[in-house]
Amino acid sequence: MIKIIDKFKLIVFTLEQMFEDIKNKPSVEIKQESIEENFLKIYDSMQKYVQTPEQRKKANQILKKYNQMQINKDDAE
Repeated sequence: MIKIIDKFKLIVFTLEQMFEDIKNKPSVEIKQESIEENFLKIYDSMQKYVQTPEQRKKANQILKKYNQMQINKDDAE
């Protein structure tokens, strides 16, 4: 069985990879809505694994990064 902290790290890694994919491959034909939906689902699932202040801080940083990406996307449109 995977430890809860390991699951948290895995989810953080997954979300950070999603950011990189979105940032580095804007021309790839992928549905932006599905990425955003998946991001939010993964982020929500991560919340139940947050146990320490450091993890809470990391989760908040990820959400801020996502929100900034949304603002930048809206500005570009």
